Amino acid sequence: MARSGSIILGLAGLAATALLAPPAFAQDHASATRQTVVRLTTDRSGRPRQCDVIETSGSAQLDATTCDLMMQRMRFRPVRDAQGVRVEQVIVRTVDWTQDSPK
Repeated sequence: MARSGSIILGLAGLAATALLAPPAFAQDHASATRQTVVRLTTDRSGRPRQCDVIETSGSAQLDATTCDLMMQRMRFRPVRDAQGVRVEQVIVRTVDWTQDSPK
């Protein structure tokens, strides 16, 4: 059984859960905030190997950008089983997209 409590490492710009929407999206959409929920599956080293949108923001562009950023930038401390062997893990993360600067 894997231990819980993953720690995010090396986010480089994803430390907050609120991100600015791409300018092209902001020009075309009146809603100030959108939310995307993703399920990340990591490999044994803590790097994401798969990203699935489980709750859409309503925008294919924002959902795809969320997974792109998660795959490129997210790293997690590897989880170990009862024998101390590194195992894959599944993590759910919510990202809030906003047209205004995150406060």
